[in-house]
Amino acid sequence: MTLDDAPRDMRTVVSYFDPMLPDYVEQLRATAGEGIVVIIATPPDVYLEPRARAELAASLSFVKAVVIDDSTSMDAAQTKLLDTEARLRAEFFAHVRRGK
Repeated sequence: MTLDDAPRDMRTVVSYFDPMLPDYVEQLRATAGEGIVVIIATPPDVYLEPRARAELAASLSFVKAVVIDDSTSMDAAQTKLLDTEARLRAEFFAHVRRGK
């Protein structure tokens, strides 16, 4: 699916899903309403390939469409979501590194 094919009547969320963190998923679920369209963005330090992240996102019941698009321009709300996700990613990986 391309961005042009995505449903226009649903909320669109730009996300890394790299990794898919439970806290972030719950935040999305709480605001999903009838469903969301997820645009998979690429973080600076990739752990999972875009297709794997897209398949994980598509497995969520409230996600109605997934698009892989590295060239997406983001509005302020989407940038804030990525900032939140980046913070959660950093906390997750810091926790994992401490556990080694």
